[in-house]
Amino acid sequence: MIVVTTDKIERCIATNYLGIVTATDDDYAADFNSAKLLNKLQEKARGLGANAIIGLRFFQAKKSKLDRWKAPYFMVAYGTAVKVELKEEQEKE
Repeated sequence: MIVVTTDKIERCIATNYLGIVTATDDDYAADFNSAKLLNKLQEKARGLGANAIIGLRFFQAKKSKLDRWKAPYFMVAYGTAVKVELKEEQEKE
């Protein structure tokens, strides 16, 4: 699956915009691993029939109620699930 922070993928065309996908990690700590969130996000996108995610963003926020056994922050990853196809190369004359 292609995952980019931009709203377009070079040499590809989005044929279907399938919706916004989100993933959260409530146990965010100093050793945060973005791969965990990306895996969750990709699973949701695949479930919609996507083969790419555009506009990937990460967001960190402080929890309103603190539990002394849990991390004080949570992370959210979000983007737009899309179906993309490779653009055909234009023949040069």
